[in-house]
Amino acid sequence: MLMLYKAQNDSTLKFHVKSVVESRPPDEFIRAGFRKAPALQITDDEGVAHEDDIVDYLERYAPRREYDDDAEDAVADLFRVFACYIKEANKDERALNTELLRLEKHLMSRGTRFLSADEPRAIDCLILPRLHSLRVAGRVSSFHFEKEIENLGPKRL
Repeated sequence: MLMLYKAQNDSTLKFHVKSVVESRPPDEFIRAGFRKAPALQITDDEGVAHEDDIVDYLERYAPRREYDDDAEDAVADLFRVFACYIKEANKDERALNTELLRLEKHLMSRGTRFLSADEPRAIDCLILPRLHSLRVAGRVSSFHFEKEIENLGPKRL
């Protein structure tokens, strides 16, 4: 996500995204020495296949990773509570709605498009796909977002 955003604003950054069926990878994937996705081929001779190495490489193009304690606190327990709800360890919607409201309050107090700024940061790249998963899984399990949760609507996802 961060690379797509950067590519829109930096004409020198060029890349191609290719989907790979792992059971039938294309020849170029095999020739590059990759065994599984995700993989990042930088040049004909250089590639990265471990997820942590990919993140490290991509972060060279990102703004300096700034930690925002308030943003981290706002999402600290959200996915733990969500996992408990989905696994039916706790079917009470109040705990999940409490965490979502906590995130909502953070977004409203900041007044920014994302958790820490008006452009995505590392924490946003981690959280936004998870929020989308939460929304999809919530529909499957008939979870209802409270009406007070406005900033987590379509403009965020």
